[in-house]
Amino acid sequence: MFEATENFFYVTLPNLNYKEDDQINDQINDLDLAILQIIFKYPGIKVSSIKEELKKINVSASLDQIRNSIKRKIYDFIEYKGSRKTDGYYFKR
Repeated sequence: MFEATENFFYVTLPNLNYKEDDQINDQINDLDLAILQIIFKYPGIKVSSIKEELKKINVSASLDQIRNSIKRKIYDFIEYKGSRKTDGYYFKR
């Protein structure tokens, strides 16, 4: 935006340091809520097991959808712990 007066001119530039990412700021949907409920019920569960539990409650989701949901929306509520053999998702305390 550009403004000019008799003695001065003003230029307003957008601040590019603070980008908004609407994809990350989405609200939690039914899939996200179902994943949270499963992790709460089965602490230490893996993504493949989450998919199987979702099938039991008639919610269809691919492994990528589950991973994206965890990374983009519900990462504030859960954490990944463990080594390769004993890894899984847990609620944060």
